[in-house]
Amino acid sequence: MFDSQFHRRSMLRVGGAGLLGLTIPKLLRGVERAAKDKPAKTPRAKSVIFLFQWGGPSQLDTFDMKPNAPSTVRSPYRPISSSADGIQVCELLPKMSRRMHHCTLVRTMTHTMKNHASAGYYALSGHAPPADDQRLRDSLDLFPAYGSVVDQLAPNT
Repeated sequence: MFDSQFHRRSMLRVGGAGLLGLTIPKLLRGVERAAKDKPAKTPRAKSVIFLFQWGGPSQLDTFDMKPNAPSTVRSPYRPISSSADGIQVCELLPKMSRRMHHCTLVRTMTHTMKNHASAGYYALSGHAPPADDQRLRDSLDLFPAYGSVVDQLAPNT
């Protein structure tokens, strides 16, 4: 069914799956289904650029402009078409619009936390923080971010 030896990336994927509500039985059913439905072309991606924009531009001013929303909600900028079917981006991102067919845009993330730091911790570690509305600081009680784990476990190069 699948390789019995888990690699670092496999473990991170499985750990992150908990964030999405996947259980082991659901995950194994997905693995079986994926084995049956192999894509005609194997993806070539070797790396991921994950943009986590603390203090960055709002989704309303970049990739989720909501042009049909009331003026009190929507972006003041105009959406433009991109190279990906059905995806519009902000008029301030013309180069990005030409490369969107190379990107994966995730718009389904949500949380119920009151604090951006707590929500960021949840997104980057896969674990809910000990308390929602607190400033997070270095502590042995907190889980490390995925990137920290990869860096620690990666062979020295």
